Amino acid sequence: MSMPTSTPSAEGIDATGIDAFLGGLADTGIELHSLQIARHGRIVAAGAWAPYDLQRIHLGYSLSKSVTATAVATLVDRGELTLETPVLDVLPVAGLDVDPHWTGVQVQHCLSMTVGHTEDAWTAVMGLTTGPGATMTGFLAAALATGPDAEPGTTFCYNQVATYVLSRIVAHVTGRHLLDVLRERVFGPLGIGEVLWHRCPEGFELGFTGCHLRPVDLMALTQLWLERGRRGEAIVSSGWFDRATRPFLPVAPNDVSDWEQGYGFSYWKARHGYRADGAFGQYGIVLPEQDVAIVINSEVEDMQVPLDLLWQHVLPAIDRPGSAAADEMLAVRLAALAFPPVADDRSGPDRFAADLGPGSELPQGYSRIIVGRTTSGFDVTFTVDGDDVTIAAGAGSWTDGLLAVGAGVLPTAASAGWRDGEFRASIRLVETPHTLELTATPSRDDGAATASVGWRLPPLSGPDPASLAVRPR
Repeated sequence: MSMPTSTPSAEGIDATGIDAFLGGLADTGIELHSLQIARHGRIVAAGAWAPYDLQRIHLGYSLSKSVTATAVATLVDRGELTLETPVLDVLPVAGLDVDPHWTGVQVQHCLSMTVGHTEDAWTAVMGLTTGPGATMTGFLAAALATGPDAEPGTTFCYNQVATYVLSRIVAHVTGRHLLDVLRERVFGPLGIGEVLWHRCPEGFELGFTGCHLRPVDLMALTQLWLERGRRGEAIVSSGWFDRATRPFLPVAPNDVSDWEQGYGFSYWKARHGYRADGAFGQYGIVLPEQDVAIVINSEVEDMQVPLDLLWQHVLPAIDRPGSAAADEMLAVRLAALAFPPVADDRSGPDRFAADLGPGSELPQGYSRIIVGRTTSGFDVTFTVDGDDVTIAAGAGSWTDGLLAVGAGVLPTAASAGWRDGEFRASIRLVETPHTLELTATPSRDDGAATASVGWRLPPLSGPDPASLAVRPR
């Protein structure tokens, strides 16, 4: 279901505070991809920086954990699980070599990251399954072979294994995959559209990362959390949020960091309200006292900065008198949001080839590029493991395309051009937080050139773009 819209002033928000937040982003060089703010169940500010779009799915990284926890909540509501259910009672463990330390681990420990591991155990799981000395073929087998260090419920450690186990529990208890359970019980009632999810080799959603959903749908979920599980109908019981949104373990007071306020059932307690969040600045922020939901997708290195700017500018604007003039000024600014495309002064050749130099951050299989001018821009062709992969790039504009790598495809929006004899291309993988930046030196006398390709912020899954693909070829 689409959320109704209103103006900031009609819902008791001074639009100048939101405008100041946008100005603060520009001043600090923070790159948001989209922003939505709702109050009293109505969208009062929404926009996306072109070429991004509120209707295009976006990788949420660890924000996925809160989505997984919402599925678990529906199982608890229906009596299919309890928070105290031992995880080994609801997992397919027959024939697996399970570390005995898992015996005391309950569902609530996985939700609250208090399994007992004292460091993220996913590294060990990957070493057992995919590393050079791999000895196991199943992620669940590797996870359960990697026992906790401490007693469950006694120590907090942000741990991908905990949420992966929850994904497998949902699948085993219901007989259906996590995403299918969410579609029936949560996404369907909310009218949420396309959702894709990265899976493990056994075909199960990772749970802790990999959820791709549209920003407008993330807002629907965030509003559901704000309304304590009810959007016209009860999707999750209200009582779930009493436990899910308070710290599971006590924390020391800290008035600086929004990561030191405690962790509930896959939600971070914040200095104001609570939130779901994922790497590089994916946020679903809930402010119950103000009846406000805020959703952000971005490509941010320091994730504290956007929150600081929200608390500095937007929070004080709530319940502050606004005006129609300020509303209109903000609406104009939101409508014009865009990242500037690469300009083209045509100072280089219409066609050239270049080897990728040692400074390139792509895997070894990416060996060279060929660039050719088209009527609207350029075709940038990568040689990947001997095959040609071409991306369309606009000159002075953004052009949609596809990066077909491995078994998947990544939608792109790219722009390219020459400036003072140097070729540059910006390739935004628009369903993820990530951007590839390409530069090439002028051609030498022999017609060759050297190119470098780097990540603006490298993916957590590694430098190979194929690791980000969620759409099959």
